[in-house]
Amino acid sequence: MIFPDVNVIWQDDADSKHRSSYALNKIDELFYERITPDEEASKMADIWPIENVWGHIKEKIDGCEITNIAMLRNKIVKIWNTITPKMCSKLINSIPKRLQCLINKQG
Repeated sequence: MIFPDVNVIWQDDADSKHRSSYALNKIDELFYERITPDEEASKMADIWPIENVWGHIKEKIDGCEITNIAMLRNKIVKIWNTITPKMCSKLINSIPKRLQCLINKQG
């Protein structure tokens, strides 16, 4: 387990990166409980706050000279550590507005 003292549930979003047999086996190994993907979940990526967080990280990494995995990992961790509770709260509080936009577009 990654967090042995905490009950962590893996929520799978059906992203193709998570579909390899290695990834699926590792998820099974590390997470006792798992929410399986819904066919429509990947189509709602704009709704989920974590997708915006990853977009923020990717934006900050663009243009950086990164030559190896260790540098990439360190850069991601540095950027991740700049994400504040206020930023997270804004993302979470924006979900109803995002859902309404989706409904309005009949998407």
